Amino acid sequence: MVLTAGMAVDGVLFTFTLFAQQVLGYSAVRFALAMAVMTVTSFVGVFVGQGLVTRAGPQRVALAGITLIGFGSVLLAQGTAGEAFIGVHILGLVVFGAGLGAAFVAAQIAALTGVAERDAGLASGVEETTFTIGNALGVAILSTIAISQPGPLTGTRAAFAGAAVIATLGGVAALTLLRQTRPRQERPID
Repeated sequence: MVLTAGMAVDGVLFTFTLFAQQVLGYSAVRFALAMAVMTVTSFVGVFVGQGLVTRAGPQRVALAGITLIGFGSVLLAQGTAGEAFIGVHILGLVVFGAGLGAAFVAAQIAALTGVAERDAGLASGVEETTFTIGNALGVAILSTIAISQPGPLTGTRAAFAGAAVIATLGGVAALTLLRQTRPRQERPID
């Protein structure tokens, strides 16, 4: 699940960066403000997601987070280059950011749940490495989708739709891989 979240996240961020600057003509300040909205909502997603994991478990929060990532991607795909759709882009970034935060914190908690203290660094490292590999794959796949289309707007919309498909795969992973389990009891070292 964390692999697909990484793919969607950096793939969308890279694509949106190019779209905002080259198609929408955003200045550096305007682009930074748009991204700040997403960043703030991702912090909210982390905070709320962390609290929900203790009540609902990592599977449900991860599924909700990856669903929000997918829905945010769909909203971004609906936008056009016109000023009327700036609100759609901002709403897409808000939803996407909240999903990013929730999915990421749920994945981190799931990766460390039931892991012996001596193995926590390894488990965290595997989770972070998987996310980073997802980042690289997402940029490669979604930018390839974007440039393979006739025109930057069509390409961007196709890339955002591709991110929604990737998020759907992450939802399937969350349903099947992140089962509710009880933490293992650590055995004392002899």
